[in-house]
Amino acid sequence: MAFFKTLTGDTEQHKAQQQAKLKDPRWGSWEYDPATRALLLKEHNYGLPLEEITDSGELVDWIFQIRAKDWATPQILADLLEALEFILAPRAHYGSQGMTQPFDVKTHLERLNQRLRETN
Repeated sequence: MAFFKTLTGDTEQHKAQQQAKLKDPRWGSWEYDPATRALLLKEHNYGLPLEEITDSGELVDWIFQIRAKDWATPQILADLLEALEFILAPRAHYGSQGMTQPFDVKTHLERLNQRLRETN
């Protein structure tokens, strides 16, 4: 579980939730695609290329770009934030408390894809 150690909590219940999400990496209408390393919103033919999010500024930019879409309902945005928290753990990897830090997102996504293969 070291891959997810930076997420909120390390209880048995949290570990079970993480394992379940690895088996079905979807958050509402958003789905993680290991082949493209993107979050997909198929109903709107939209993809968020996660490998491009190498710092907190890019993360915020993507969130607000999506927020400006006509189809971006409060539920779609909430599901997006849940997906980003699970996949990228932004507070741990991009910095927190106003501090920013570079993040090797490609290596992180490679490790996520490996965990998905091991789980499925």
